Amino acid sequence: MAQFHPKQYWEDRLSRNYSLDGVGWQGLGTSYNRWLYRVRRRAFLGALAPHARQLGDGRVLDVGSGTGFYIDRWKELGIHHICGCDLTDFAIAQLRRRYPACSFHVLDIGDALPEPPAETFDAVSCMDVLFHIMDDQRYRTAYANFGRLVKPGGLLVLTECRTADKPVRATHMVLRLNAEREALLREAGFDILIRRPVFMLMVEPYDTQRRVLRLAWSELYRTLKWFPRLAGPIGAALYWPEVVITSLLRQGSSHELIVARRR
Repeated sequence: MAQFHPKQYWEDRLSRNYSLDGVGWQGLGTSYNRWLYRVRRRAFLGALAPHARQLGDGRVLDVGSGTGFYIDRWKELGIHHICGCDLTDFAIAQLRRRYPACSFHVLDIGDALPEPPAETFDAVSCMDVLFHIMDDQRYRTAYANFGRLVKPGGLLVLTECRTADKPVRATHMVLRLNAEREALLREAGFDILIRRPVFMLMVEPYDTQRRVLRLAWSELYRTLKWFPRLAGPIGAALYWPEVVITSLLRQGSSHELIVARRR
């Protein structure tokens, strides 16, 4: 099997398609990804809004900034002192042009940081990034880095993909055990405050034994692939059921959002 080079992969992918489709679920089309990101926006703002006043004029770091989607979300929450980082030179160049008031740096969160780090932050976000770290040691280092980057009493917000039974490895992503993630958060000095599902219907249900959910996803994926013009209407039809279901459930079958406080 050919060795996977994450920086090269993401440089190539984003330089070809610098959009929500490029950073999102490839193959489902821009219109469907827009609906997925509407769900993500609602989940992020809902989880962080109660803490926005606490953050006040604090400094925030967004890890894996990509197209700047979560830079905009922090701004929606009234946060103005925002830094960002990304693995790719291409994304950083685009982000610096789009957000001249923010500072951006090329950084792989899986690299060991200096001790102590050059800066610490009142909050750090790392959204849909960690399951793209293929190397297990670099994955553990990323969590240790969060413990160094977030000030005591500060917040870490991240999204991961649930899997309870066994790790799932694909070309450019690894879904790791929920218990491992919880242990790494504790070791890094964090207590979980909020844990909520982001998706239940609109993406692949990795963490479920329910055959009906898996069959429903297979049919949905096949429809989106073969009839791309239906992607927008299907996304619109699933948006509110997704929002309602994930607001009622404490545990989903795919992506989940975690907010944790540094001890």
